[in-house]
Amino acid sequence: MHLKRWSIPVERTYAAPEGSARAPRSIHAERRVDLFDDSGKLHVHVDGRKVVHKETGEQLMFGIGKYGCIIARNRDDWDLFVGGKRIDDAPSVFPVALHSSPPRAPHDERAPLRINIPPRLIALALVVLVLSFGWKLVGRFASASQPPAWREVASAEGGYTASLPGVPVDRVDTRSRDALTLTLHAASADVDHLGHFAILWADLPIETSGTLPAREAQLATMCRLAADSALAAATDLVASTSAPTLEANALGEGGALGCELHGTAKRARRVSDWISLRSPSDHRLHVEVRGEIVGNRLYVRAAIVEARMPALDLAPFFDGLHVNK
Repeated sequence: MHLKRWSIPVERTYAAPEGSARAPRSIHAERRVDLFDDSGKLHVHVDGRKVVHKETGEQLMFGIGKYGCIIARNRDDWDLFVGGKRIDDAPSVFPVALHSSPPRAPHDERAPLRINIPPRLIALALVVLVLSFGWKLVGRFASASQPPAWREVASAEGGYTASLPGVPVDRVDTRSRDALTLTLHAASADVDHLGHFAILWADLPIETSGTLPAREAQLATMCRLAADSALAAATDLVASTSAPTLEANALGEGGALGCELHGTAKRARRVSDWISLRSPSDHRLHVEVRGEIVGNRLYVRAAIVEARMPALDLAPFFDGLHVNK
């Protein structure tokens, strides 16, 4: 049974920030003391929590903070004394020491930190940024307008010489399509913002009849496998979400067997595209692949170039392959 409740006013004062002319701030709160009778046994709760007390006669003694507290019987009522002061006699305010968990101090009210940057310095930084971006943009367009510098490369393992626009990067890639698997050996070179060029060769699988795969469908599949390998290697040029539109054909003129492929692919986006006035169709790549069978090997030339540069002379690349027979 609840017998009585007392509210003890408390106060905490915070000094003004150093160097501030503001007056100190005070926070007022209350501590709640409740007295309960549980089947003739008295219990004391402070702010809803039961506290340990010592019972002497008709007095209950306990502590709040550094203050000694007494609840004493007064005829048919109970009185609470805190630090010798009777609560309810007069509005007494106790300092923060009465708090077992004092409230946190308010946020520091010092003036926020401000960094003053002269407007001229900001303008200079913007000019440098614009000039740097413009220089890179002009350099890209200039490099794109320059024809590639072809150089002769040779492969002893592949048994060929060819023309590539730079130092070749060698790799091996295994591709499968339509029950045909080829292990393609590639030597490729990239021209910045212009294209990807690759020479690929593969030993052809011998069929059960002892012949090489030479049917039209198989020849077209060979070109498609080579194109897939070249597109996968041109990671900086071809968009990762690109779904190439390719058309492959078999060739069989003059007793020579081979294949060719033409199509387009989506180019990876660049920063310059956002300020470019070109249409989205200009952001595509032209894919051209030519292959021929020499002996029991397939030799392929694959070029992936900017579609907006139809005047680019690719003859040195496509005509530059010579197989050592």
